[in-house]
Amino acid sequence: MGSASRAFVLGLGFLLLSQQVAAISWRVFVGREDCVDDFLPENQYSMLAGSFDKRGEPPPQDFLAVVEAGFLVANRYGGETAKGAVDVWVKNPAGKVVYTNGAVKEDEFTVDAKGAKGPWQLCFKISKEETSNQHALTIELSYFTVNLRALLGTDHEWTRGPATIDAGSGMDINVNALAKGEELTNLKGSLQQLNIHLNTVKRQQRYIKMRTERHIKTIDSTYGRALWWSFLEAFVLVSASLVQVFAVRHLFSADKRMLRV
Repeated sequence: MGSASRAFVLGLGFLLLSQQVAAISWRVFVGREDCVDDFLPENQYSMLAGSFDKRGEPPPQDFLAVVEAGFLVANRYGGETAKGAVDVWVKNPAGKVVYTNGAVKEDEFTVDAKGAKGPWQLCFKISKEETSNQHALTIELSYFTVNLRALLGTDHEWTRGPATIDAGSGMDINVNALAKGEELTNLKGSLQQLNIHLNTVKRQQRYIKMRTERHIKTIDSTYGRALWWSFLEAFVLVSASLVQVFAVRHLFSADKRMLRV
């Protein structure tokens, strides 16, 4: 990052961002690059390292991760901007750009990329085409998450082998009536996919809610400015009418004085 860059280091706040987080917003100014950092969740990295440790192998330096983000661009009033857009890109921990999009007012994306634990960076900068029209814009970040592809949608690494039962537990269980290992594996896969879809729906709903709130702010701002403009027009018309009345009365008063002379 250059001297004109500024990074928002939100490591602690973003460690559990994949679980639940409220949207954040900040202002980005012309000529400055603003970045938000995120790390792979510690529990996912521990599971990854533990799985390799069981096999007596060192964990890989780079692994396949899924980066998801959604954001909106707003003006200083919080409404939709007509002449403002930003460039957005994602960098892995090695500094390689894995996603980029230019001159956007809103974006929502999912990208697969290889990289280390972190920090992964989501960066914004006002587009060059808009620098003459905007000095600052507001970024409303709905979500920004980094997850292992293998553990996406789960809180723990799923076991692929058949289920085991403790014979000394004292429970009266008919082992033959239980689902087999292959069936459980299929069920776990289905539940994992369902969880992924539910998380996607949740993030999209949050993103749509932010868009709706931005549109409402735009409507309220437009209504307020139109209302004050109407008051100003009414004041100007009334003032002009009063000036005309006084001018006409003064004219007739001057005529009467001339006739008396």
